[in-house]
Amino acid sequence: FCLLCSSASVYAQNSGPVNDAAVYAQQNGSEGIVPYADDIVWKYKWENGRVYKRQFNVTTQKWIGNWIPV
Repeated sequence: FCLLCSSASVYAQNSGPVNDAAVYAQQNGSEGIVPYADDIVWKYKWENGRVYKRQFNVTTQKWIGNWIPV
């Protein structure tokens, strides 16, 4: 169960005019959210008493760059 998806559909039903992307999705049989940009987050780790950070692309499930001391 997707709480965000549920809230978004309720919002779209109650908010009056729907945006062009939602109309396009309905007309073309696609559902849900279509990502236009990768979701990139920072990951942190402790190693030998130091904190390191590294970026991770959640969309592609791949690491970006190297571990950087913080």
